[in-house]
Amino acid sequence: MQKNSSYISKVPTNLSDQTIVFFDSSCNLCHSFVTFLSDKRFTEKPQFLAFNAQETKAYPEITTQLNSNLSVVVKKNNQTVTGGPALKTIARAVSCKSSLWQIIWSIVVRILDSVPDFLLTSLYKHIAKHRHRIFGQRKPEF
Repeated sequence: MQKNSSYISKVPTNLSDQTIVFFDSSCNLCHSFVTFLSDKRFTEKPQFLAFNAQETKAYPEITTQLNSNLSVVVKKNNQTVTGGPALKTIARAVSCKSSLWQIIWSIVVRILDSVPDFLLTSLYKHIAKHRHRIFGQRKPEF
């Protein structure tokens, strides 16, 4: 089986304004989401690093937060965001090439922005807690 780590980006040198998404690469939902965002239809997108990637060890503030109920952590402007607000941060960090995708993505962002953080975080926690059972688990590719 050929390993596909195309969604893993090199750690950027200028981290002050770079959005980095740390994710659970063993989660089918997380992996599919990162693969979707890594697609060529998006012009601007965050950097992606798996929780178990060697480069992630350079971020002790991230590795100390990892637990089984956490599927995504976002680092932007030297701040760490988790839960529902992390999903909003990711959505805002993405730009699309085509007009159609810009319209679709702006609707996604507006929907996420309209959901209160406490409600989105509650939904996120429930899905994150049961993600391997609901969506399946994959063998990490590292």
